[in-house]
Amino acid sequence: MHIKASLLLTILAIIGHIVSVRAQSAPTINSTASAQLIEAITLSETTSLNFGTTVLKSTAGGTVILSSNSNTRNYTGGLAGGGPENQDATNATFEVSGSSLATYAVTLPAAITLTHTSTETGINTMEITAMKARFNDAASDSVTSTISSEGTDSFSLGATLTVQENQILGQYSGQYEVSVDYN
Repeated sequence: MHIKASLLLTILAIIGHIVSVRAQSAPTINSTASAQLIEAITLSETTSLNFGTTVLKSTAGGTVILSSNSNTRNYTGGLAGGGPENQDATNATFEVSGSSLATYAVTLPAAITLTHTSTETGINTMEITAMKARFNDAASDSVTSTISSEGTDSFSLGATLTVQENQILGQYSGQYEVSVDYN
C-alpha cells in the first residue's frame, strides 16, 4: 500500500506541476498608439492660363512659350505677338491652403487640347504641353513645395502652345485638371 500511496502522490505531484505550468500567465507589455489629424489641402485658381493674341505670319505654324514666372511670351516659327486686338498673356495662378509647414506636390497634365470655339472642320485643335509650375516666386520650376506657417502657398503655371501648320484662325479654348496632395 505504501507503493500505491507513493505512486498516487507522485501522480498528484506531476498533475499539480502541469497545472501550475499551464496557470502561468503570458508576458504582457504596455504599448502606445497614436494618430494625427491634419487640415484638408485645398486648391483654387485665381487666374486662368491665357496665351493671349498671337499673329499667324505664315501657314507654317510654330510655338508660343509662356514661362512659369512671367507673362512674357517667346515665339518660334511663323508666329508673333500683337495685332489690333492684342490680348496680353496671363499665367495660371493658384492658391493652396492646408496644414502649416506640410510638404505637398502638384500634378500637372501632360497635354491640354484647345478646340476652336466655332469651327468643327480643318486644323481646329491646338495642344498645350511642357507645363511648368513656379512656387511663390521661387528661382526655379518645381512640382513640390511647403505650405507656409500661416497655412498658405501659391504657384503659377507656364507652358508651350503648339500652333499647327495651316491652323484655322479664331478663338480656342479647353479645360484641364491640376491637383495637389500632401507628400
